[in-house]
Amino acid sequence: MKGQMSYEFYFALSIFVIFTAYIIFQIMVISPNYVTQVQSQNIKLDAFRVSELLVDDNGYPINWDANPSLAKRVGLSDETKNITNMMSVSKVTAFGTLCSSNYNSLKQLLGLGTNTQFLVTISNIVNNQNMVTCAPSQVISRNTETAVITRIAALNDGTYANITVAVW
Repeated sequence: MKGQMSYEFYFALSIFVIFTAYIIFQIMVISPNYVTQVQSQNIKLDAFRVSELLVDDNGYPINWDANPSLAKRVGLSDETKNITNMMSVSKVTAFGTLCSSNYNSLKQLLGLGTNTQFLVTISNIVNNQNMVTCAPSQVISRNTETAVITRIAALNDGTYANITVAVW
């Protein structure tokens, strides 16, 4: 028969269309979940990176605590002892001063994006004294996950500190 299509062709075409529609629907369902997971991992990565930078890096210049306005990178590690997880009390104090004077500049020094906010609290475990609370003046609430990293480090005065970093 010339010029006519068989029922098998229509059946195969309808199966192909249904299968293609199913695949497209599955991609549309999975894609937003994947994007959410990637954003969640990025926030967790930022929180861990900030905690590592604060606890295990000297900062640049090494003695940035003498003049915090000249800091190019902020780190709280004690440069005289060069020991992992040993923080300088003077750098912790300078960090608090830098945060209270210009939170956005400090956020940039920590390598966080403009749409990201953070909170850092450092408290002395031995005498339960809050040394630093660095938080934004106005918290912008987003429907994103908040990643919190808590660490314990030694201070160069012989005591220990609890460092909590939250990023959202």
